[in-house]
Amino acid sequence: MMKIKATVFALFLTAITVSSAFAATRHVAPGGSDLGANTCLVIGSPCATIAYAHSVADQGDTILLAVGTYAGVAATDITKDFITVSGPVALTGVKPGVGPRTAAMGAACLPGVEACITGTGLYVFGISANNVTIENLSISGTLGTTWTVIYIKPHLADTDKRDRWTIRNNYIYNAGQKNPGSVRNHSFGVYGDSRLTTGTATFTGNEIFNNLIGRLGAWAGRF
Repeated sequence: MMKIKATVFALFLTAITVSSAFAATRHVAPGGSDLGANTCLVIGSPCATIAYAHSVADQGDTILLAVGTYAGVAATDITKDFITVSGPVALTGVKPGVGPRTAAMGAACLPGVEACITGTGLYVFGISANNVTIENLSISGTLGTTWTVIYIKPHLADTDKRDRWTIRNNYIYNAGQKNPGSVRNHSFGVYGDSRLTTGTATFTGNEIFNNLIGRLGAWAGRF
């Protein structure tokens, strides 16, 4: 019996090792290409968009963004489990108002050292999978358009879980609901509805600022 248990455990460890060995890095950079059969696997031949890199990625892959500006990113959905979307550097050491970074809305990113994402849609990233990590990115919404920068989407059935998300070392700013004057006019840096979504979320080292909250036609505050 002990030999059987040991064999099963060894096979389990082997499966984990094999799975990890197949995880790949998909490279994205301004000026990259989403055309042809580009798989984003070669750092010298990156893809142009996160959405395309996600479409060719396998479960467990990392989508790694080079420094620069990624403009017009709207409603990019992460639907594959164990996907990491990462910028090139951790941003916790680059604070608002320090050095070249200012706290002015729309002028907070450093494209020379960061991956700067500017979103144009109702949300920038939507998480519809398990064990998704978003890290080391400067992510801006568009005031008057972007309701939330990172949207952890609700699941509709027990087989459609959203569990264990990690949002860390990001710089998140400029979310402002497009319905000023509405009593339900809320905006969020990261949003997940506990009534519709179960799971565990970990938030570490994030900078969330310059989100404007309006209610009954007036700006109520900024955080």
